[in-house]
Amino acid sequence: MKAHIDEIIHKFETFKKNFTEDELAEELIKLIPNLNPTQSDFELEAEIFAFRVRPITGKQLSRYGSEHYYTPFSEYENSQFPSIIDLNEKWISYWIKRSEDVTHPIFKYRYSDIAWDMMPRLKMKDNRVTKTTIRAAIDIAKSDLDVYLHTTYARFERSIQLAILTKEDDLLQELCSTIIEFYKSKDTEKTYYVWKNPYDLLLESSCKSKISIDSIIEIINNLENNLAKYRNLFQEYSSEPEGVKFAATRLAEFYNKAATSSDVTRVLKVYADAYIEKIKNHDIKGIITTAWMQEIHKTLQQYNLNDLAAEAIKMYSECAKKMSMELHPLTSSIHIPNGEIECIIKNFIEAPGDVFTNLAIQGLPNFEQDRKDIKGLVAQFPLQNLVTKKLIARDGREQGSIGSAENDEGGALKSYWSITQPVKYFLYRQIIEACISRNLINKENFSEYIHSNHLFSENKKLLTERAIKSYLENDWISALHLFLPQLESAIRLLIKFSDGYIIKKSRSGAFHLRILDDLLRDPILLNIFKSEDEIFYMRYILTDQLGLNVRNRLFHGDILPNEINPYLTDCVFHIGLLLASLHAKEKTIV
Repeated sequence: MKAHIDEIIHKFETFKKNFTEDELAEELIKLIPNLNPTQSDFELEAEIFAFRVRPITGKQLSRYGSEHYYTPFSEYENSQFPSIIDLNEKWISYWIKRSEDVTHPIFKYRYSDIAWDMMPRLKMKDNRVTKTTIRAAIDIAKSDLDVYLHTTYARFERSIQLAILTKEDDLLQELCSTIIEFYKSKDTEKTYYVWKNPYDLLLESSCKSKISIDSIIEIINNLENNLAKYRNLFQEYSSEPEGVKFAATRLAEFYNKAATSSDVTRVLKVYADAYIEKIKNHDIKGIITTAWMQEIHKTLQQYNLNDLAAEAIKMYSECAKKMSMELHPLTSSIHIPNGEIECIIKNFIEAPGDVFTNLAIQGLPNFEQDRKDIKGLVAQFPLQNLVTKKLIARDGREQGSIGSAENDEGGALKSYWSITQPVKYFLYRQIIEACISRNLINKENFSEYIHSNHLFSENKKLLTERAIKSYLENDWISALHLFLPQLESAIRLLIKFSDGYIIKKSRSGAFHLRILDDLLRDPILLNIFKSEDEIFYMRYILTDQLGLNVRNRLFHGDILPNEINPYLTDCVFHIGLLLASLHAKEKTIV
């Protein structure tokens, strides 16, 4: 078997083209069928283990942890391949010997690095092998032996870590020079901004204090040159935008740490101006430019460049408006047989209890069933429910986002209600109209019920009664404008009656009334309502940006007349019924 292994190793060592460790592992695995099923081959097992494990790099490090660099190629519930359980001291000694005997840098790198990484598992240590790994990484880069640039990047990253850990300062200096020269040679139109890699590898890592001033200056000058280069190229419609961003954000980070604020402002102004000019001079989709300006604004705020951030937000508003005009509305319809509607109305009217209390219950979502339905949708459409959804306002502003159903249950409910609640409230409206036609609901008994527990103030009764009159006459605009302020006042009094506080100190030292959203998040409400779900639903209707947000949209003038419809008005009046159905303490409101 050793002869077969040596033949494969020799074949790869003499390859005229570059190869990967995975390609070598595949060739070694082909030797397994040649083994006697009752026997094992120490050398083959050690070789397959060395080349079939995979390095943990980049974002994977946060998932797997940094205790070990290599992990099995595949892992299942009760097994893994190659198996860490099979690891032994004989393998490590074999890898160290192989790293000394072979000549090809890729073999030297893997043998020495796998030996170093596996030693702690067997309580072994030998710093000498790290020198071999670092030297091999340098040789691989100088001879350009890797198939993929990201593989070389990972080798550089690993070698820097090892050089710092084992205090190989001389090798670290040589490694730094190699990194700079390697990416300088790779900086062509066909490569994807590799000129930024020396900064990421050397100046963002803990080795910054160990590299020479000349190397730092060279890296920064290279970033400055590329900022100017891509600033000009970016104005050509065909060019990619990332070059300006990559250079400017790295320079800003460096200058900020060096406490040269004027340079931070300079490079970020170039970044912002390049994008703004691009947007003004070219017809680019609003969905793209909005994302650009959102990111620029975030970066400028990060460095407290408020004047530049203000300019960015102006352009963001223009881009968002353009995006909203580019979006196409989606509509759907649902057919409910008349017989089914009549049956729902009949069951409601014949139900025992007060009509208004029953309406308060009828208007609430079935929280438990809704959660079950969402789980069913997740099971049916798993990928769709993993995608983050963004809520865009009419003017294109991003109002918020909803994560996956698993990680954002509240967001999933809001998304689900946006589809189901209009249908539910269509039926709710049919019930109300049937009750009005039968005189089960009129201005007098509606007003009496609303004022029954004194949350709706007697000295504002005229306003509430006019709101009710408008509501029963289908004057949605008047009803909503009159009733919402009284509803907010009622919620404030509910907090006050429950021994909560309704004012708070402002920045100026004066005392202001707490805003409605703040009131609806007061823990004291948990002592009043049956569950947190009811409070969550009230926020969804009144103040949540991912919900209907009726209160804020109406009071901020952000709602069009044709949007004030039976659905919105029914939702708000339903909350009024919900409050009136509470058994609050009898108190006189002054």
